[in-house]
Amino acid sequence: MAVLDEPVIFVPDTIQLAKLYSHTWRTYSQLADVPLERIVVRLESILRDGGVGLVWPSIRHRAEDYGAVGEMLEHTYQQYLAALEQIEKDIALVVSMLVDAGIEAVLVKGWALCRLYELPQVRRPGDIDLIVPTGTMPAAQKIIAEAYNHDFRNGVDLYDDSTWKSKPSSDYRERLVYRECNGVPVATLGSTDALRHVCLHFMKHLGNRVPNTTPYWLCDIGALVENSEDIDWDRLFSGDPALADRIRLALVLSRDIVGTDPSRLPAAIAEIRLPDWAIQSVTDLWMNPHQQLGRSAAQAGVPRALVKRLWPSPLNAALRCDVPLHTGSPLRYQVEVSARLIGLYATRVITLGKLGQ
Repeated sequence: MAVLDEPVIFVPDTIQLAKLYSHTWRTYSQLADVPLERIVVRLESILRDGGVGLVWPSIRHRAEDYGAVGEMLEHTYQQYLAALEQIEKDIALVVSMLVDAGIEAVLVKGWALCRLYELPQVRRPGDIDLIVPTGTMPAAQKIIAEAYNHDFRNGVDLYDDSTWKSKPSSDYRERLVYRECNGVPVATLGSTDALRHVCLHFMKHLGNRVPNTTPYWLCDIGALVENSEDIDWDRLFSGDPALADRIRLALVLSRDIVGTDPSRLPAAIAEIRLPDWAIQSVTDLWMNPHQQLGRSAAQAGVPRALVKRLWPSPLNAALRCDVPLHTGSPLRYQVEVSARLIGLYATRVITLGKLGQ
């Protein structure tokens, strides 16, 4: 990853969007100068991305200034509180049932990250993601089905340890940490493994053909970095160099967009500077997944109708081409990725045509 000398330059919309999510894992984060119109403009993305819990506590002290919008945000926030309470009950229930059957499941993401926030309710808990030992999947599935007969309300995503694609390392179970949830000890990833998992999960979605990211993944990175005292940075960056570069990029994006404390990062990471288009490529996707794609495609003369499926964002193109970020225009990589996609679709059309003859 190239180190740039120039500072990051945000356009006004990007400044405001990033500011809404900055430092939201800290209790003292309060945004006193966010006008109502700024909230309204981003209301759809805030609701869509589960950002109400992150944004509303920071501006809740000015609830009267937001009128009906504030009432809606408060109502949604109260739903988050109820959801967190319910998911803690569900986790305790299902983990207890699995343990009784001799199955030690590892809880990842969701509630395992909520507890890192000084106000756990600000992070939407999401589904319950459990990793079960190899060979126990059929038994675990039966137990999950049985749990729904005991006032169990949340969805569960089960993964087999041997086929879990997001595994941080082959020996991650040696570093598990047990967190109490409603009186039940729950196995969770150690801080280094959790940070690696979250960084790569974020980058995987950012690298998809049609990127899908949410602000709270970068906030999760900030919460892990600032609230973990035992991160093994050598282990974090070990293994595949390409994956290590992506982890570094996720850390830098978390620093530059949501304000992760650079003093808690290794010096080599804290010194990295990204081009402003890389930052905006992420934040634009939060406001409108195809707004940024359309802007860059128009500059290249790409018909708007093809943008959604065939034109990548600048950062997505750089990731898919596996090139270091630099100050130059990412247009050549966007064209390259787009050409690949057009060729892929053309091949499929020709194949379908032959099958139909």
